[in-house]
Amino acid sequence: MFHLLVKTIKKGKKRVGRGWGSGKGKFSGRGIKGQTKRGSVRANFIGGAEVLSKRLPMLRGKGKNKSIQKSIGINIERIEQSKAIKNKSEITVKSLIKAKLVSAKIARSHQVRILGRGKLTKSISTSLPTTRKAVEKIKNAGGKLT
Repeated sequence: MFHLLVKTIKKGKKRVGRGWGSGKGKFSGRGIKGQTKRGSVRANFIGGAEVLSKRLPMLRGKGKNKSIQKSIGINIERIEQSKAIKNKSEITVKSLIKAKLVSAKIARSHQVRILGRGKLTKSISTSLPTTRKAVEKIKNAGGKLT
């Protein structure tokens, strides 16, 4: 009959301060005396020393608060293999999203670049940033950069 019972996976919360026999009794796992026993200490507290962020030099100059520009690369071989991208088509970020080579979420936060790995037989045109190898392969296949 016991084999028909549903197995419980969730483990109950450990009850602290319920006597020595519980395994977390008397000091409740906090140790004896001190600041951490009586209250909480913030995560970046270094025992009264200067905070790390204040010890480091300031960033100076224009655009110091801008986030670092990230870019995502799409290789030519992936464009070649994609059935959604036809011969003599314009490659834009929207067309790459439609072809499911880039997700819309990533395209919003990243710069999309075309990289030169693989062979290209499709004649494509693009205005996206491309590497030197990619430019060479696009031109050899009869494509153009705008």
